[in-house]
Amino acid sequence: MVNINEDSGIEQQHQQDLTQDKIGQAHGHSHNADDSGIINHPGHNELHRMITLGVILVMVVSQFLLLIWRNKYPRSFLRLSLLGLWVFPIVFSLYYQHVRMILIWSAFSGALVYLYRLSTQNPLDRKTPKIVFIWFYFIYIISFIISVIGFLGMIFLPGSTDGYATIIFYGLYFGLLGRDFAELCSDRIATILGLGGSRLPFTAISNSYCAICTNNLKPIASSTSNSVGSDLLLSSINNSSNAANNSSRDKSIETKMDWVMNKLFSKKPVELPGCKHVFHEWCIRGWSLVGKKNMCPHCNEKVNLRELSDNPWEKQTFIWGSLLDSVRYLVVWNPIILYLIQWLVYLFDRDSFMI
Repeated sequence: MVNINEDSGIEQQHQQDLTQDKIGQAHGHSHNADDSGIINHPGHNELHRMITLGVILVMVVSQFLLLIWRNKYPRSFLRLSLLGLWVFPIVFSLYYQHVRMILIWSAFSGALVYLYRLSTQNPLDRKTPKIVFIWFYFIYIISFIISVIGFLGMIFLPGSTDGYATIIFYGLYFGLLGRDFAELCSDRIATILGLGGSRLPFTAISNSYCAICTNNLKPIASSTSNSVGSDLLLSSINNSSNAANNSSRDKSIETKMDWVMNKLFSKKPVELPGCKHVFHEWCIRGWSLVGKKNMCPHCNEKVNLRELSDNPWEKQTFIWGSLLDSVRYLVVWNPIILYLIQWLVYLFDRDSFMI
């Protein structure tokens, strides 16, 4: 009895195999499938060649159009890139439930929104430029350090590649997000104070005061003329509503901030080679390196901050800035282009997606 059941089961399986073979042969004849199982319609290889050329053409043309857009309309390019950079990763994180990314993104975004609100206040607080540029410069440097740690970890500890790749992503992503927000805040500060243009109401500035944050570059003014110049400077930038900034509490916070900056950076003021305007080192670096401004914030003269950098470490930060700019295309625009290409391939070659 057992043998009869086994024989019947084998016979049924044999009939199913014959049926599948017939279906496969009919499908192969109708589509001219080769031995590897790849469907070859009449002209199918030619279609694949055309699709490949089309993909290459779309990639090249799209990058060229993005370059033209960035050069012709930099403001709209920055804002749309920043919107995509800010929104896309958190959308994917919410969809795939990456809790760590959601928490870090939320805290980082809260800090960015706070700094942006500071830079949009009108009248602008006297210490706002210093606070904004210092924090964004810190974000810039910290993201660089985090990414370097990730790269070194991948090289010397290959067993933890995924973890170090995540560290690199965090460094690149948050470094770029902070850099783009810094440029947005710099534009707003420049609009309010007239920095980088000819709208400032004064024609001369004392060498004892930073031309960005208007704070004293020296512990004590060296002469009466310097104090007079500082009064003219502060009166032109601040109005009567900012008189509360002279309180002891604000002065103590500002003094502590200056102490920290003097420990991390050179105490020697930075003098631009052409116009001879003088700045705190962290102020001019925040303006030029992080805010991506290549002009004197006071007289609009072109400035190359690389000429002021003798330290090899400082030169590496310029390379890091260029790398962050290239990451923008990978995070925002290239995924959009790839989705467009995938849709076009599906539109012209649906059979390949149905296999």
